Amino acid sequence: MNDNHKDFLAILGYIYLQHGLFQKSLIIFKTMQLFFPNDAHAIKSLSYAYLMLNEYQNALTEIDKLNEHDKPALLIKSKALWGLGNVDESRIVLQTYLDMRKS
Repeated sequence: MNDNHKDFLAILGYIYLQHGLFQKSLIIFKTMQLFFPNDAHAIKSLSYAYLMLNEYQNALTEIDKLNEHDKPALLIKSKALWGLGNVDESRIVLQTYLDMRKS
């Protein structure tokens, strides 16, 4: 697979997300990450699909593979933590995101 294939999978996955077909988007993003395991975009996309399916632990497991300074990843992590009931930790992560936006 090459970058054109990755782009195609990403577009297809996001079309499924926009139409509420979260399970199908999850399959697409799992495939994308299988072929591009260290790609930040693939990891964030898969994490977001898990988030939309309320699979918060899976979303957190995936997003924790990324750098702690990745702004979109922080938002996904904050939502996953909130969904797991870790409200205080979720707020800390969200505050980190907001602080990074200021600088």
